[in-house]
Amino acid sequence: PWLKTKLMTSEISSWTERLDGPVSYYPPLRRSSSAHQLGGGGSGPSGAAGSAYNGAVASRRFLRPNLPDGKTAQERGEEREQRQRSRERRGEIHGELIAQTSAEGVLRVAAGIVAAGGELGPNHVVTALHRSAKFASRGDTSIAQDPRWKDLVLRAGSFAPEMLPMSLALSVWAFATAKCQDGPALDAISSAFRAHEGDCKPHDLSGTAWAYAVLEASNLNLFADIAHRSSERIGDFLPQDLSMVVWAFARILCLNAPLFDTVAAAAVEKHKEFAGQNLANTLWAFGHASHLHEPLFACFTQMCIRNMKTLGPVEISTALWACASVAYTTGVATQMFADAVDHVAPLAPRLEVQQLTSIAWSYARVGYRSPGLFATVSREVVGRSLPLEPSEINRLVWAFAYPGRPTEERTGRAGGFRHPALLAHVGAEAGQKLGRLDALQASSVAWAFATLAYRDEGLFVSLGTSITASGALRSFDVQNIAYLTWALARLRVPHPELMRQACEEALERGLGAFDHRHLSMLLWAMARLGEQHRGFWAAVGAQVPGIYASHLDDAQGVASLAMVIHALHKAGERPATLKLLESVLAKDVDISGDAYGGWLSGSQVAGDVETELHLWSHMSKTAPSHGLRAAASNKYVIRALELGHRARAVEGLELQAEAGLTNAVSPLLRAKAGLEGGDGIAASLIAQPLGWRPRMRSEGVKQARAAGRVLCKWDYYKEVGVLEYVLARATPGDPASVCLAIEAFSREEHLYLKLGAEEKGLALDAMLRSVASSFGDTPPLIVEIGCYVGYSSTRMSSKLPPGGRLVTIEVDCYHAAIARSVLELSGMSPRVEVWIGHSENLIPRLMSRFGPNCVHAIFFDQKGTRYHDDLDMLEDGLLAEGAFVCADNVVRPGAPEFMWRVCDPAGRYETQAIAHRDYGQDSVEDWVSLSRFCPSEASREPAACPAILEQLAYESDQIRNRSINERVTEEEWRIFATRVRREFEEAGILPPVLYPQGNGGGLSDLFVELQPWRRHPPLVVPSAG
Repeated sequence: PWLKTKLMTSEISSWTERLDGPVSYYPPLRRSSSAHQLGGGGSGPSGAAGSAYNGAVASRRFLRPNLPDGKTAQERGEEREQRQRSRERRGEIHGELIAQTSAEGVLRVAAGIVAAGGELGPNHVVTALHRSAKFASRGDTSIAQDPRWKDLVLRAGSFAPEMLPMSLALSVWAFATAKCQDGPALDAISSAFRAHEGDCKPHDLSGTAWAYAVLEASNLNLFADIAHRSSERIGDFLPQDLSMVVWAFARILCLNAPLFDTVAAAAVEKHKEFAGQNLANTLWAFGHASHLHEPLFACFTQMCIRNMKTLGPVEISTALWACASVAYTTGVATQMFADAVDHVAPLAPRLEVQQLTSIAWSYARVGYRSPGLFATVSREVVGRSLPLEPSEINRLVWAFAYPGRPTEERTGRAGGFRHPALLAHVGAEAGQKLGRLDALQASSVAWAFATLAYRDEGLFVSLGTSITASGALRSFDVQNIAYLTWALARLRVPHPELMRQACEEALERGLGAFDHRHLSMLLWAMARLGEQHRGFWAAVGAQVPGIYASHLDDAQGVASLAMVIHALHKAGERPATLKLLESVLAKDVDISGDAYGGWLSGSQVAGDVETELHLWSHMSKTAPSHGLRAAASNKYVIRALELGHRARAVEGLELQAEAGLTNAVSPLLRAKAGLEGGDGIAASLIAQPLGWRPRMRSEGVKQARAAGRVLCKWDYYKEVGVLEYVLARATPGDPASVCLAIEAFSREEHLYLKLGAEEKGLALDAMLRSVASSFGDTPPLIVEIGCYVGYSSTRMSSKLPPGGRLVTIEVDCYHAAIARSVLELSGMSPRVEVWIGHSENLIPRLMSRFGPNCVHAIFFDQKGTRYHDDLDMLEDGLLAEGAFVCADNVVRPGAPEFMWRVCDPAGRYETQAIAHRDYGQDSVEDWVSLSRFCPSEASREPAACPAILEQLAYESDQIRNRSINERVTEEEWRIFATRVRREFEEAGILPPVLYPQGNGGGLSDLFVELQPWRRHPPLVVPSAG
């Protein structure tokens, strides 16, 4: 071993050869030692040899000759010859190992030497391990179980104390490359490495850390020593060493923040020396460790931008993923994401599936919506039929379904990219790997498919069966259970056994283990799929009111409350809803309009007058604005009068006056209640001005009045603005003036209101004329779904014959309150019933209220993608033969599945379309469809909707949701509407399109002349309701 000592010089060798005794090791001396004696007091050599000798003495180890042992010169010569032969043999062995070009060759040579009685020294073992592992990795062969390899590993462990740090690092590198996790050998090498810590070079430190990380051998003491020594010598580290050491610490999640900060500072200083792989590994480490070091990320993202064209698949995918992982979304990061879109497209054929999924995940995570990039990812995955591992399935479907705005947490809202071909591919891959999907992956697939409205019933049934059969639901956390059950309910895929097990899991863990949002999702899912687990619902009734009542000041709890209330009503747990309502009323806080709507809907269905009136009284005190409180106060009085509670109505009017909530409707209500002094009240109305602000030039409008000011945006600001405008300008008792005032408000304030006005109104008028001609003197029942502020209700009810009724359904109770005031002002209130709640819950109520075949006309004015579901319910014994179905906005934003149903030539409907243009968007052509219900024996059941229309329906919801939260330009609407009409034509949806005609006298001169209906069903007089 002394021949290997690096401190040995030629002078020392010459000198030791002349000594009279053999050379042996001596314990190390301190570096500060200045004078040492040999033997019994003789001094060391002088001159050049003495200088070399003194250098050796100053090292950690030095050589000393033994005293004369009485051997003859011949004996010493023989020993020298033996040592020379040994040296030559060791050199031969080393040469044989180096000469091999395969792992098999290296292992064969090493085993042959041992079998022949030869000796493998530490250097030979290291060389054999290193070269065999290197060749095996190149040939993709496994040697970890080979007995010859195992023998080398055993020898490496025994030789570890004699090895230098470089040899130790090479040995453990070989272990990692061959995926050999030999605990005793790794422990021995770790101990030896720590003993030589002070002699380690940067590459030894980084290489050893890398190897132990690859083997997932998280020796914390070793890593602590490496971190300490690396921090001390960080200035000597090359870029590769810097990237390797932080990569290793991140890989085993040994998150040593001081080390990461030290490495980051050194990396920024040496960033010009970083190659692409070093940059990628460094960013990956900081991303995986969730360690945001802003100077490092700023420096490296700028490097990526400057060198974008030279970045390969690994570099670009890792850089994007790292920024997304630590939420680094500053301006420079946004620029990198923008520039990378164009770089990824030509690079895509070279990207592996892991890189494609990471890129998609990164863009979704930071909220950078790039349809082109996601289309590229989809095209590559589908076009190349790439196999997907469970983790890749999870990342991919989450990325395509995620809303695209990190702050938007509402499930099912806009943002996802629905690519049917990709979802079909992912579904097939997931179906083949059901047993390998963990809880997160299984729930992510289900959630993504439901969010993207992609119904793969076979996959969902198989997934549910796999989970229930294996008992895997026990490993799901509460969030996974909530998302899985919500997805089944959203797509209406029943799986009773899975739902039963989910109920039992929820009971075992306790409902309190769920946070508000996930508990509301679970309850909604159980209610929608009709789960009847009595133990579950008993626990819900006992615990849920308390859970939510204690968090009414929490925004998340309030946001989830509406879903809980609707679920409890649907499940028949009304006592629980009332108990929860008591808590809300006791705290005197304002809850969302949708939550109030759930309570009001349940109260109307149950005939619970007291609760209904109590709710309106509460809303008149707690609504978020003066206008809404006034509308709620009016609604309280109107409802009390309708129910015959005059004393309650009078009390409400007095409270209204005390609170300053009187308006132009108040005198009319006082007169109805038989109170005097209505005129005085009208003269002393307490005016609460709307919130006005100067209109910015960038909001460019055409009207002179609107050019100076605009309504501030707060909850229901447009609807309250309509009400106050109408109350100030319309003539009481004149429905035409009320409708004109609403239209004028929309024009003057340059605000889009979803009204059946102007050209749309002509379609409603045409429908009512058709009803009158088809049903003669029979008092018609008109049903409207989507009341909004009451414009179409007022217009239609004013044209009904004596005895005619209109039922309008509105999900938002504040909209309903405003509409009630509008109807009261117009004088149409006696003809109209305003039902509050979701259409799916209230349409069945028509049967009990009016009897079978009672509906003569229906006007759909809610979300277009719900029209066909509501039509299904109406066809089940509620529509009279010959009834008319009118639907608004079937092109913009669209109702593809509904139009497929009513335009089927062999179906139950005959349909015409009336073209119109909404106010302020003259280039966008929309349609109002008008259909006649003509069932016959020859009518066929609805055919399955084509995939192209399902995709169009999803995108219709996306642009509709965008228009609620942000501005969709006229050009965007024009392009989308043109596409809808084109795809209608491709699918065979070809109704005759009618255009309003006139004599040039403006809107008031327009009219629509319907084509003759080709089918003439027999006149059936509905039974009296």
